[in-house]
This record gives sequence, C-alpha cells and structure tokens, in this order.
Amino acid sequence: STVEVRLEETCRVLEGRVEQLSDLRSLLQQQAKRSLNNGNRTQALSLLRRKRRVEASLQTHLGALENASSCCEQLRDSRINREVIAAFRNSALALKELLSGDTSPDSAAETMDQLQEVLDECKDVSESVSGPVGDQADSEELEAELDALMAEQESNREDDEVIRAL
Repeated sequence: STVEVRLEETCRVLEGRVEQLSDLRSLLQQQAKRSLNNGNRTQALSLLRRKRRVEASLQTHLGALENASSCCEQLRDSRINREVIAAFRNSALALKELLSGDTSPDSAAETMDQLQEVLDECKDVSESVSGPVGDQADSEELEAELDALMAEQESNREDDEVIRAL
C-alpha cells in the first residue's frame, strides 16, 4: 500500500540520518581529543557541547526510527492476519458447502445404521455357509466318539506312568 511504501521510505531516510549523526558524534569526539592534546581547551569544550547536541538529535532520530519500524511490522502483520482470516473464512464456506445436503449428523447416523445391518447380514451368510452340511446328529455322534478317544488316550498315558513308576 502507499502508506506502507511511504513508511518504509521514512525508515530508510531515518536510518541514513542515524548513521550520519553517529559518524558526526565520533568525529566530534576525536576532534575534541585532538584539541585537548594540542592544548586548546576552549575548542575541546565547544566540540563536546556540539557532540552533546548531536547525541540528543541522534536519540530523537533513533526513537523515531524504532517507532517507524514498529509501524512497518504492524502493517505487515496486519496484512498477513487479514489474509489468514480470509483463508479461514473461505475454508469455513467450503466446509459448509461440502456438508450441505445429505451430510447432516442424522443422515450420517442413518447411513452407519444401514451399513451395520448389511454387515450383520453378511456375517449371517458367512456363518451359514461355513456351518456343517448334512445331519446334525452325525456331528454330535462324531463329537462323542472324539471325546471317547481322548479319554482312552488319557487312560493309556496314566497306565504308562504307573508302569514306569514300578
């Protein structure tokens, strides 16, 4: 935006002025030392007074630069926040659109119930297909015969243990 461009330009101008003032302060300090070394105390005091005025101006410019920089950051952050909010708004609208129509919570629950009924029917069919074919009595007789064989096998084991123990 125009405001942001002007503010950034102001920051550049202030940075340049801060650099100039800082250089001038250092120069005045060096000149004051040189004047003192040459025995010219009055000139050294004058240079130090000027250095103090430059330092005050430097502090003013530094404060202004800090404030302008802060405003630039706030403008950038505000623009980013605006873009994020717009993205959130668009996402919310897209989600509402996707959920409109047959995607209500009641519709979802009904669909899940229908799915469960179909799965239960599939399970019943699988159990029917995998169950024994033929006479149920044959199955019961086979189970009894198997139990008798297992009992006989256990009895033989016990007999073998008794014989080994002797």
